[in-house]
Amino acid sequence: MVKPALQAAAFVERLPRRPYCTDDPAQGLLIRPQATALAYRHIQHNPPPHVACLVFDVDSPDGYEAWKEAGLPAPNWITFNVLNGHAHYGYYLAAPVARTCAAKQKPLRYLAAIEHVLAKRLGADMGYAGLITKNPVHGDWWTIWHHSEPFSLDYLAEFCPDADLAAYNRRSRKEVGGLGRNVTVFDNVREWAYSAVREYWRPNGYEAWADAVRAACESANAFGR
Repeated sequence: MVKPALQAAAFVERLPRRPYCTDDPAQGLLIRPQATALAYRHIQHNPPPHVACLVFDVDSPDGYEAWKEAGLPAPNWITFNVLNGHAHYGYYLAAPVARTCAAKQKPLRYLAAIEHVLAKRLGADMGYAGLITKNPVHGDWWTIWHHSEPFSLDYLAEFCPDADLAAYNRRSRKEVGGLGRNVTVFDNVREWAYSAVREYWRPNGYEAWADAVRAACESANAFGR
């Protein structure tokens, strides 16, 4: 039998110490200490350095049933709006995947491909940024806790047909979303940086180089807006 209190504690343990939070995403995000942020309806579920939980935004009247209809494993938790049935699914990862500048790109690419295919199968919102989720421990949502066992990427990949993963790798830039945007921005900026950095090999050139990289990242990220 699933014990909601233990499941809620497991969710809280994975949160950032100072997560983004808000009662209304349209009104902007706040950064608050974790204890304060938990009082808000929406909360950041992954710390900045890594991805420990995949979240999918299923905006359909029967959002709870999507995982069953797609033949996917039960999420760790499902939080949904009882007024319209729209739901967020949370899948914990057994091994968090780093997404910092120093992170290896292969695991992140693998995760991005899996996220994309599972989102397609669930009929989830492909434009969902994945930064904040319906807070499972907030009273405004109805949360169903299925289990606390995390998923390995290889296990989740078993639910992703090879043809779909291959199609993801052939996607156009305009189709990129979620974690795939992180990977694409990295690839575009990396190729530019290999040669561009030479112009900044000079005393006190670091700040100018940092500004140039930030500008390149903003430009690369703009293609999908």
